[in-house]
Amino acid sequence: PEDNKTVDSEDEFPGITEEMEKEIKNVLRSGNQDEVLSEAFRLTITRKDIQTLKHLNWLNDEIINFYMNMLMERSKQKGFPTVHAFNTFFFTKLKTAGYPAVKRWTKKVDIFSVDILLVPIHLGVHWCLAVTDFRKKTITYYDSMGGSNSEACKILLQYLKQESLDKKRKEFDTNGWMLLCKRSQEIPQQMN
Repeated sequence: PEDNKTVDSEDEFPGITEEMEKEIKNVLRSGNQDEVLSEAFRLTITRKDIQTLKHLNWLNDEIINFYMNMLMERSKQKGFPTVHAFNTFFFTKLKTAGYPAVKRWTKKVDIFSVDILLVPIHLGVHWCLAVTDFRKKTITYYDSMGGSNSEACKILLQYLKQESLDKKRKEFDTNGWMLLCKRSQEIPQQMN
């Protein structure tokens, strides 16, 4: 059934060819920091952006947004859960200005038709991720530094209620939904 989409572990992390390895080394080397290395999803990635992936650097908005778009693109392939990801500005705008400030962000997408909704959350010094899984009726908060943020989960649940009323003209059924914050030992840890 469509609800139980999984990916074979072999396909989840494809191998890196010699040619790929050469290209990776090329983009990670020193050079013009403003050189455009990739353009897709109406986003531009420069060498400076890519450098945030090295060592213990802090990831910037461009890298997070590009990756979120890559996940959405991959989710169109057979066998993958369908994904919609908001950009890095969504949660801050929702939290500070409320639903009216973000209600047009889904003008062209029905978030209730996807399996997974991803919301990157920036806490000033590091990134967290809130994952709404419509199949499991969960909103799960992931923080690699071990923090919990039930407030973020509550804000997102309230967002789903308002989005349903606005776009579907019906109440969002929260019956059976769980708000979860993963403990630090349950997720990969950040070292910086």
